[in-house]
Amino acid sequence: MLSTVISCRTVLDQVVRSIPGTVWSAQPLRVKRLPCVLFACILVVAALAPAVTHAQETMRLTPEACVDLAMTSQPQLRMAGSRVEAAEASRGEMQSWRWPTVRAGASYRRLSSNVTTFILEDAGLGDGLLPDDLRFDTSLPDQYALRGEVEQRLFSGGQTRHSVDAATQATRAEEHRRQSVAQDVAHAVVKAYWTLVAAEAKQEVTAVAKRQVAEQLRVTRVRFREGMALRSDVLALEARAAEINADRRNADAAVASARRHLADRIGIDPAIVIEPATRRIPYSPLRHTTEELFTRAIAMRPDLAADGRSVAAWRHRSRAAEGARWPQVSFVASYVYARPNMTMFPLEDRFQGTWEVGVQMSVDLWDWNRRGYRAQQVEASWQEAMERQQMTRQAIRLEVADARDEVERAADVLVASREREKAMEEVFRVVRRRHAAGEALTVEVLSTEHELRRARVAVVEAEARYAQAHAGLDRAVGRMRSGVQP
Repeated sequence: MLSTVISCRTVLDQVVRSIPGTVWSAQPLRVKRLPCVLFACILVVAALAPAVTHAQETMRLTPEACVDLAMTSQPQLRMAGSRVEAAEASRGEMQSWRWPTVRAGASYRRLSSNVTTFILEDAGLGDGLLPDDLRFDTSLPDQYALRGEVEQRLFSGGQTRHSVDAATQATRAEEHRRQSVAQDVAHAVVKAYWTLVAAEAKQEVTAVAKRQVAEQLRVTRVRFREGMALRSDVLALEARAAEINADRRNADAAVASARRHLADRIGIDPAIVIEPATRRIPYSPLRHTTEELFTRAIAMRPDLAADGRSVAAWRHRSRAAEGARWPQVSFVASYVYARPNMTMFPLEDRFQGTWEVGVQMSVDLWDWNRRGYRAQQVEASWQEAMERQQMTRQAIRLEVADARDEVERAADVLVASREREKAMEEVFRVVRRRHAAGEALTVEVLSTEHELRRARVAVVEAEARYAQAHAGLDRAVGRMRSGVQP
């Protein structure tokens, strides 16, 4: 903070000195033109504002914390949730067919004026049997009607029941698919996390090598001035320092890229610096066979469960299509309140209400085999779903076997690389001591340093591979989080 204030004051002094017409005294900031000083202050604040805003925020995260952030930010999960909501709405639509349907309607009609009106006179039927003049007037021009209906399905050949069951199974399938998407997202996040850990570890290896070569170069230059080293030794070390500087720039770029990818996976601002809290994974041998892991995967994999639900849904759809050949029986009731009421005789220009209750049956006697074609389509989709389920099951078996083999190979590579790192550290220590005593050439030191750096990078890559292999095994078995504890 003190250095920032000093630099700000220095910049302000230089800005004020450059303002024309400003009288500058021996003491800083003592001027006779106050507006010019205020303008200079504004310029300094504007120049320093980006430096303040670019202060980067740091987040220290574990793999589990990264997964938790991704679960709330990834669009794939929101899309999967939308599909679940659509399936639930479809199930609700199918369930609504179990309940009565209530309809209401209203109408108004205006008739033309050329409708027949006639009078039935006394036809000699006797006094009191008919009025003297019975007038039939069908020319009521304004006609109003209100109608209410209730219909309840009584028998549909099992279509309603199987349609509801199919929609329920489809909803469960979408829920399992959402879980599968969540596992895919978690796996991608864990892989990105360990990629960042490996990139930062390589960056640190390069930084250590840079410090070692710089120190070796300093000592060799001193020995060269004392006549105890050759010019070629200095040039070789300078070349190695330039090579390491290039490697450091590549390592910095790799770290920046890994951070951007991880930030994108977990849905945070790329400007935030992610600092991995878990950097090493202890070696832990596998205790389960491939068949045991496969059995666990069959019980835990949500994509396989989704395929099973899809098979059940298509089975119910097939049965619903078969039920379409049966007659449809419904209970119906209606009430009409109209002016005039067409069911009344004679028609009168006033509102009257009537009701009716009954049972109706409908059946398609001939539809050019539309129901048969529909049943064939559903049957074919059912068979396809069963084949897809078997393919998923076989793919899971292969994935589990490959993932377990990869964990074993990664563990072997990790153990070997750590042993080689220890050996190369001891060799490098001995060679540096011999070189300081004048018993080893600079070329030997450079060669040993290069091999040590390769050994350290190999350890970093082996640790990342081991962690990602465990993440792949978790994904194959159906676990959301890593089973390896830091």
